[in-house]
Amino acid sequence: MLGELRERRAWWRRKAVGADPVRLDVVAVQGMSAATFIVAAAFACMFVVTAQTPGLRFGVWPAVYDLLVAAVATATCVATHTRWALVLYRSTDAVTVIASVLILCSPMIGMWNLGTAYPGTGMVLAIVVAAGFLRRRVHMLAIVGSADLAWIGLAAAVGTNGVSAATFAFVVLRVNLVALLLNYIRLRTFAELIRAYRRLETAHDRAQTFAVTDELTGLANRRGLIAAARTALDRCAAEGRAVSVVYFDVDGLKTINDRLGHASGDDALARAARILRSTFGPDAIVARIGGDEFVAVLPEVTAGPATELGTRAVDALTAVNVDVSAGLAVWTPGEALPDLDDLVDRADRAMYDAKTVRRHTG
Repeated sequence: MLGELRERRAWWRRKAVGADPVRLDVVAVQGMSAATFIVAAAFACMFVVTAQTPGLRFGVWPAVYDLLVAAVATATCVATHTRWALVLYRSTDAVTVIASVLILCSPMIGMWNLGTAYPGTGMVLAIVVAAGFLRRRVHMLAIVGSADLAWIGLAAAVGTNGVSAATFAFVVLRVNLVALLLNYIRLRTFAELIRAYRRLETAHDRAQTFAVTDELTGLANRRGLIAAARTALDRCAAEGRAVSVVYFDVDGLKTINDRLGHASGDDALARAARILRSTFGPDAIVARIGGDEFVAVLPEVTAGPATELGTRAVDALTAVNVDVSAGLAVWTPGEALPDLDDLVDRADRAMYDAKTVRRHTG
């Protein structure tokens, strides 16, 4: 259990480095909201029980204390659902001071009420506040330990007023066990929030991937092409290097779909994507920008090598029964800054001219 908690804490710290602070704060505020709700409900119930059971020997101070804590916790829980949530979360030092005062005041309230060091019910709240709000465990241990020492000191100074030492020790132990239980619940809640955050992060990453990737072929889609090519074009323009764009159109895809079914058409597109990716290599940006249209952006490749690569791709596709038409456009240094849309349009027109020639000579 301890090793698992250490692993989760280490994972959380790694994710916090360079992560979106707003998203991290929202997760923490959700945990704070749950903790304050538990505190408010628990101490409202304790106030009602204390007020309706005179035999418990609790006077006005513990009742007022419980009611005040329930009110503060309720207000805090409500605040976590408003614009004050992140302000509250980031005020860690102030929360630490308030929790410390509440914890250390608890045995004093017990003494004022009974003339003894018998613990007041408010102690439970203070530890819950510390467990729910303090982000550093060492703070919680130090404060709870100080409260326990204060109880022992008061017991030695003023006595237990008829309460046996065993009973007194049991009450102190019970309060600490309650604190441990509540802290365990908080840790479990926090672990569940981490799992929820992971699921959201995975969904976000998948959405980001699908936004720029063609699902069928695994190539970049039009949006992915624009994003990747912009950087490549800017680099080539700055370094004075050529950029080539090859446009491919799969001939007869509609006929394949009509005669053999869409599964066969999808298979032809997937084969075309694999061949184009392997032919042009990792430095090229290969994308599927339409139903049967592919584009390869070749940074730092001049017209001659681009023509050779395009011819090799066409031959490889023809060898696996995928007929394509291809067109080439090249940007050379000295022209106006390279524009992706212009290069794609020029390559598209060149492809259309090549297809027309094939049709007339075929």
